[in-house]
Amino acid sequence: MVENISKSEVKFNQAGYQQERINDLMRVVNFCWINPTKFNPSFQDYNYRVIFRVLTSYYTEIRVKLKDERESIDKVMHNLDKYIETNPIVSEKKNASLYKSKGNNVNFNTISWELIKNCLLIYQNKILDAADAKGMGNPTKKDITKAAIDL
Repeated sequence: MVENISKSEVKFNQAGYQQERINDLMRVVNFCWINPTKFNPSFQDYNYRVIFRVLTSYYTEIRVKLKDERESIDKVMHNLDKYIETNPIVSEKKNASLYKSKGNNVNFNTISWELIKNCLLIYQNKILDAADAKGMGNPTKKDITKAAIDL
């Protein structure tokens, strides 16, 4: 049985669904920060790269509301993306012995990792600060009305 519903009766609140998507994205980011240099079989990539991609998805989700912050965040995003692609933190050693264990055949680039880690934190903080300034972050005890959804 189909009911006739007038357009005035239909209410759609995108904010609640957006907040749910953002929550799901941040859950992945927080999980990956536990061990950011570990390979993540679920995503078939290293966690630090997953963090970058998921933060970029979060940013894409809220970008339309961030008119003043776009240029700054876009610059960090593009530079970090380029650096991550050209400076892997893990590489296989050349001329590695076949008799060594798998872990001994890998080089870890500490300098590259430190730069990527610091830039990821800057990128994440810029996005979270911008979202919070627009009322899309977590509500504070002082003013819960600024949350995207009713509490």
